[in-house]
Amino acid sequence: TVDDTQLQLKFMTSLQDLQRTSYDKFYKMVQHRMDKFLDTATVGVGSSNVGNSKKTSSSTSAITGISISLELTPHNLFKEHLDRLHDIMSIYATNLLSTRQRQIDNFTAVLNSFIDPMLQVVHKSIVNLTDTEKCVYLINVLRLMLEILETESFTKHSARYETLSLLIETQKEKLVENESSFILKDLGVFTTLFTLQQFKQTQRPNNTERVCDVQGLDENAMKLAIKSLTAYIFSLGALSMPKIEKITNMQIRSMVRNGVANVIFSAYKSLYDTLANKQNGYSNCEQELSNSPERVKQMLQIK
Repeated sequence: TVDDTQLQLKFMTSLQDLQRTSYDKFYKMVQHRMDKFLDTATVGVGSSNVGNSKKTSSSTSAITGISISLELTPHNLFKEHLDRLHDIMSIYATNLLSTRQRQIDNFTAVLNSFIDPMLQVVHKSIVNLTDTEKCVYLINVLRLMLEILETESFTKHSARYETLSLLIETQKEKLVENESSFILKDLGVFTTLFTLQQFKQTQRPNNTERVCDVQGLDENAMKLAIKSLTAYIFSLGALSMPKIEKITNMQIRSMVRNGVANVIFSAYKSLYDTLANKQNGYSNCEQELSNSPERVKQMLQIK
């Protein structure tokens, strides 16, 4: 009857209103928990070396409420926060919903209410870390998030899982760039390599200028660069990356190390090939060219 239909509609509307109210209250509770740490996470003044503008890290990130351990592992607060999300996911997975897509759509708001405020706190807590430390810590936190989402199929196949995975890829790329640049700069070869790369990119086919005549690429500069890089590669501590060793996921850690090794190898090969080419004007390079790229690749254990 019409009355029964209207009654059912009113009942459904009441249920939807109740659901919205419950969700709103739940979202506010989750947000409030993270907001408390955002409010208390006031950044202290980072220490710095005299005459050096680079920030240095200490045993914590000088954050009140959110401290970061020397091991760069996620704070227990985040683990507890994600444990609550996991509990809710487990309960939600028992719902008799018709399709996985419907599960994903209905859970998106819940997922975002946990992930978004947590990421805000994470980003605020890393301000005093070095660039390398930031990448390592973010990778460890993001990986912890993904491990939780992987426990249920409707969260593993969600758009949020995909975006978090992409964030890890971005941090991996940044980490490889940061660590390899640091090594090359520390060895004093970064500027030489940059000049060489710029020359190759801008050189025209009819340009008769030899590489050895380019400012910054003279014979002494090139020989010093390849000697410094060779000494590093063949040293006992070659590719020692203590910060990267703090990446908790073994596969990611291996990929980043291999990425840095590839950059170092490419740098060596670029110097080697340039010195070996007689047309570039370099002479008496036998000593500098005694280690072939193949041997260097083997030393770097590139996979």
